[in-house]
Amino acid sequence: MSEIENGRRRKKPAKMAGATPQQQSRRGPARVIDTGFPLDRRNQILQLAAKRFAEFGYEATTVREIADDAKILSGSIYHHFNTKDDILDEIIRKPAILMGDRIRHLAACESDPETKLVALVILQLDALTKNHDAYSILYNERRFLRRHALFNYVPEYKSYMTKSWGEVLRSGIELGYFRESIDKFLIISTSHRIINTSSDWFMRDGNFNMSSIRKYSLDEVIEFNIDLILRSVRHDSKIAEPIPRAAAESLVRSVPST
Repeated sequence: MSEIENGRRRKKPAKMAGATPQQQSRRGPARVIDTGFPLDRRNQILQLAAKRFAEFGYEATTVREIADDAKILSGSIYHHFNTKDDILDEIIRKPAILMGDRIRHLAACESDPETKLVALVILQLDALTKNHDAYSILYNERRFLRRHALFNYVPEYKSYMTKSWGEVLRSGIELGYFRESIDKFLIISTSHRIINTSSDWFMRDGNFNMSSIRKYSLDEVIEFNIDLILRSVRHDSKIAEPIPRAAAESLVRSVPST
């Protein structure tokens, strides 16, 4: 069990009230996706809540709206969860802890810094697209999550990500892979925003039909992000060298996924 998971759970806040009919009428149901029913009711509520939190925002979503999506009475939600915060916690806790653990593991692997950096981009984009709702909530609700003790594992997971990226960049500078002039903080914060925005665009907006915009595969999106981020840090003497994607993908496969 990871350090984050061992953290003490704090007292949970009180239940959240449902929306008025007027508030509810202004918003439609969350995206309806085949969730592979039959599911037990608890998992159904979690999946529907995750889609609504990701699409409309956590604080803007009411328990009544989640219940309406599940076609149950709002009071029935509380047979499974004490509070709306409990629902959110169950949606994001495991993905946050898993991402933090995988990134730390990858950064500690025996490999050159350039391959590690490419692997970090691949690992994060792969995770963000496979479990998009949970990671979208973690990113979009980061300010809310920082304010509440129940979610104290989220800043820790973010800290592990930043430290791991920082170690890879520092090592790359020392070994001559990356330019000495790069600003590590700006590279890390900007790269994370690029990766999150790319996954959100790909999952929500990327596959629409417009005559002026073609469809992109996930592989193309990953390749674009790798090239963009690597070019922003590579030493001038290495700028024309091939991107070590195959080695990076092998490195990602070596990292435990559970």
